[in-house]
Order: sequence, then structure tokens, then C-alpha cells
Amino acid sequence: MNLATLLLIIPPAVAITILAYLVRFLGKVITDQTPFADDRNWAIELSGLFFIMNNLVITAAVAVLFAITLPIPFPLIINFIIISLILGVLAIVGMAMTKKVYEINMPILDLITQKNKEREADWIKVGNFTSWFLLVAFYFIALEFISTNIYWSIVTSCQLFFILFYSAYIHSLRIYKPTKADIYFMNDPQGLLTMKKVTLLKVNPDNVRIKVGKNAMIINKSTVSKIVEIKSPKKHGKKKETKTA
Repeated sequence: MNLATLLLIIPPAVAITILAYLVRFLGKVITDQTPFADDRNWAIELSGLFFIMNNLVITAAVAVLFAITLPIPFPLIINFIIISLILGVLAIVGMAMTKKVYEINMPILDLITQKNKEREADWIKVGNFTSWFLLVAFYFIALEFISTNIYWSIVTSCQLFFILFYSAYIHSLRIYKPTKADIYFMNDPQGLLTMKKVTLLKVNPDNVRIKVGKNAMIINKSTVSKIVEIKSPKKHGKKKETKTA
């Protein structure tokens, strides 16, 4: 597959459309861990753009440069296996971090680690090397794309999509900060139904996702009068009030 063929398959307009989709998709993955946003659509666009610019562009450029100047003549099936292994590692890291952050059961992770807390912690530490995994993955992905086999390139595109997803998800969990809040309800002037110091997961247009203990709950937003965010002690214990009306 030469450059002319590639441009016929993916014209510039399509490439720009794919990039715009990735910006929004990856931005949504990241902002899903953010409870509040003044303008969630704008937050999605900015998060996706900054993630791509700060975490992917330089890494991908270096990997492509190495693939062009120092290609390793591995069979394409070996490239596929290496990329798949990296994808598998990122998926396990994502599960380990999800279990730690949200305290939920991950049966596949339990099967891999045999419910060993030290092994789970080791997988979380592996997440610190995500940038290096991306560099290696992009290198072998670039080798697939500059090959003459269009079918392997299509398969690799699918692998690339999931690698980008898991890298954005791991990034979102790494910057995640639990948000505690008090939730007040309509028609409850005495505050008998008020939910104190719950973990706020996400405020959606029609519902509020919270966590009480180890249980997740979804509350109809029309029943909520206001949400008061509890600041950390470092911020003098102040509360930030958010009305739902």
C-alpha cells in the first residue's frame, strides 16, 4: 500500500473527521470521571484536545520516525501479537485502577491476580509506564501501516482505537479526585431526606450518580433541589453550592 493508495482510501476530509471524532470520544472518556462541568460539551472538547496534544502527538511522531528510519523486519503477525499484548496490559491496568478508585468487583481482574492485593497494586504501578507502552505500540502500528498489506492495516486500526481508549481511561483515573457532597431534595424543608457526605460521581442533565459506601445510586435530578460540594480540609472546609434548577 503506497502513499497514493492510502490517500485514495483516507482523503484529508475523512482524516479530519476521524480526528474530530477522536477528540470528542477521548474527551468524553476523560470527563466521565468529572462530576461537575460548567459546560460539559466544551469540557469534552478541551479534554480530548489537550490529551491528544500532550500525550499522543509527540509519542506518535517519534514512533513513526523510528518506524521509517529503523524498521524491524518482523512478520506482520508478530507485530499484531506485540500490539495485542500491549492492549491486554493496558486493559488490565484499567481494570486494576477502576477497582481501586470505585471499589467495585472486577471478576476478570480477580481471576488474573487471584484476588491478591499486592498483584493488583503492581498492575496499577505498571500504569505509570503508559507513555512507554504507547511509544512501542505506535512503532509497531506504524510498521503495519507502512506495509503493503491493507488487511493488516485495517486490523491494526481497530487495535489502535482500543489502545487510545484505554490510555485515555487510565489518564482519567489517574487525575480522578473523589468529590464529597450533600444532596438536598425538593419538598423536604426540614432536611429529613438530605444525603450527607456522599461521593458524587457525575451530574447529568436528567440524573445524578452518587456512591454511598460501596453502592452506586442514580437519583432523578428533578427531585433534587441543590447539591453542596464539600471542599477538602486544605480548602478550609468550605462548601460549594450547586443548584439543579
